[in-house]
Amino acid sequence: MSLFENYERRIDKINETLNKYGIASIEDAKKVCDEKFPAHTLFFASDRNISKKFKYLPLAISSRTYGREFEGFDYGISFVGNPNIAKRVEILASVVKAFGDNLAVFCEKKQFEKSVEKMEKYLTKDELVTYKYCYQGFLEDEREISKVLNSSKINLNIITKFNMSLNFHAFETLAAGGFLLTNNAWACYEFFDLARDLETYYDIDDLIDKIKFYTRQIDMAQVIALSGKAAIRQGHTFKDRVKVILKSI
Repeated sequence: MSLFENYERRIDKINETLNKYGIASIEDAKKVCDEKFPAHTLFFASDRNISKKFKYLPLAISSRTYGREFEGFDYGISFVGNPNIAKRVEILASVVKAFGDNLAVFCEKKQFEKSVEKMEKYLTKDELVTYKYCYQGFLEDEREISKVLNSSKINLNIITKFNMSLNFHAFETLAAGGFLLTNNAWACYEFFDLARDLETYYDIDDLIDKIKFYTRQIDMAQVIALSGKAAIRQGHTFKDRVKVILKSI
């Protein structure tokens, strides 16, 4: 079971770091925390509604790791993440119906194959063939991810959590200088300026309309992408979050 977002991609690096300090796994790290830290220790979580015991702290990202200069477009509409989730299957099917193989999907092959099975509920046989052509492989590291996000005209984000906090992929996209089109979430308004740093959609119809609009107005999308990248550097790095933690102690 995945303990956190992008578990499969990130866990090896996390374990590698833990091993340097004599900790075998993330489960063992939790045991150490439970044993060493008293009940009154201050805990932070990026999910505002997870528990009253946790103080809310938004996600952060390394602008240095993901940041890169724009070199041109390689993709039209990109989706990076696990498509094999009911909400994502429905939305991606609608994108395929409207834009065909202009959609590029990046994920683990087994995740994509499972999503193909679920797509049969929404797509015709011909559309299903088109969807299969959308698969572009698995991105191995942050460098590959940032290159795709930076070279995509539109980066589609589909938040699946009920509380609609911004997920890590949203921060990845903004840090890489990509144009982010994400489903509407309260965090978009709390931390960013809508239609200046990123763009949102309310439902599938709104999503299709905004993809069409920003595909035509690509210069406008690029201005928004640059503003979003600047917003990350100015207030959403790990250094910014550490400052918040230190003030809380």
